Amino acid sequence: MSRNPSMQSLISSGQQSIEDGQYKYFVADPENQAQNTNYGDDHGLRSILDQQKHGADPENQAQNTNYGDDHGLRSILDQQKHAYYGTKLDNDVRPNRGDIESNNEATPLIKSRSMKRSTSAPSLHEGKMMHFDQEQGQQRSIRFQVVVWYVGPVDVVLNRVTMQFRVTMFWNEFGHTDHDDDSSKSETVWKMMGRRKACEKEILGDDMTQQIDVPPVSILNAVSFDVVGEPEVTRLREDTKLMRWTCLYKAILVQDRLRVENFPHDAHELVLKLGVLTQRKPSSRWDKSKWRLDLATREDSQGSTRIPHGLIVDQVKIPEFSRTPKELSFEFVPLSLGAEDTEKAHKDKCLQIKLDVIRESGYYDQNIMPLLGMLNLIAVSMLSIEATDFFKRGLLMLNICFVEISIRMSADSKLPRVGYQIKIQRILNSFFFAILSLVMESSALYFAITRYKLSIEIANKIDAVMAVLVLLHTLFIFISYYYDRFLLKQRLNKS
Repeated sequence: MSRNPSMQSLISSGQQSIEDGQYKYFVADPENQAQNTNYGDDHGLRSILDQQKHGADPENQAQNTNYGDDHGLRSILDQQKHAYYGTKLDNDVRPNRGDIESNNEATPLIKSRSMKRSTSAPSLHEGKMMHFDQEQGQQRSIRFQVVVWYVGPVDVVLNRVTMQFRVTMFWNEFGHTDHDDDSSKSETVWKMMGRRKACEKEILGDDMTQQIDVPPVSILNAVSFDVVGEPEVTRLREDTKLMRWTCLYKAILVQDRLRVENFPHDAHELVLKLGVLTQRKPSSRWDKSKWRLDLATREDSQGSTRIPHGLIVDQVKIPEFSRTPKELSFEFVPLSLGAEDTEKAHKDKCLQIKLDVIRESGYYDQNIMPLLGMLNLIAVSMLSIEATDFFKRGLLMLNICFVEISIRMSADSKLPRVGYQIKIQRILNSFFFAILSLVMESSALYFAITRYKLSIEIANKIDAVMAVLVLLHTLFIFISYYYDRFLLKQRLNKS
């Protein structure tokens, strides 16, 4: 059947209406005549029919046509549609009905639906409609990118760490702009208005042309924070309405687990938590059942970073700690703040970023431990003095104890002041107790020799056994200490 020129104008108008996001037009076949076609409001119906009439009779363009009420307008368009197609078009793409929903600010938002594909060549609507649905599929996520620029000293006593990082959010803003339709507007720039709004203003003036909502991001584990510079809002793409919000923070972050039982061979996970807490209730602007949290993609970052969703800058150095070769880890965990949500399917989540760090233990590995081991060997060598000369033997051993006490006091000043015992303190105590046990053994032998006439041969054998025990004890301490270091290095290599 030949195609009516006026119907082609109708199809074109319907396609344009889809692009503008104001009306919905659906291609149907005669078998679906009972299906009501949504052409928009009364004004949209009259516009489509006016375009058909004027295209057929240009001389009557100025004439105002009376089509009757809304029902009459729809009947005319339905008749033209079914007369145009005649029979069922098996190869056309027929998108499902969309629907319009409203948020708490009564702002229209077009909701995408699934489409049926065919194996034939694309129909008149397929290219535009498919492109539109793909964009709409992205609008339901708030996507994060985090770049860490600085990490300060780790306070294991207060469980805090200072970080400077840039948070960037991406989202697709369809139907939520309050804008001016003036096509002759000058160059503009986006400016934040508080925490939840951004407006587009002219660079050379104060006139506001558009206003959009910005997801109100929160740093969930921050004790305090400062904003470095000003937040920036940019529209990256006009076709997909891709928006980017970015801000540089310097914050003091609370950490859940900074235990140092294995000091100086301790490893930690420094955690940063981000989330959207406000306007997440049903029918709110950022309804959690409709706007999920996600990670930025390559299309969002546009190649600005090696990893689209974020990384730590290579030049970052952490005092007393070294970073593992592993990059930042990103995961979404259930949000524990606020009231308990009984609906697990709609339970909100937050983004948790982890940085693995390992303490640099070279000072203790190469200075303290070798020195303590050598002092214990010297104390064992004092057993070569006869047991009957206890004064000399005991005096030299106690002098070695005083040296270890001074080392202990110097080392303790650099240790974390926590309420539990850490590994290096146990090791210092073990070396000190080993020397004191030699002094007590020498005192007992001297008492047995002078009071109970113990033979010198037996006393020498007891000294030999005691020397072996102390040496084995010292060897065990060294093996356990450096084995923990080896395991830490293995963990570093695996990561």
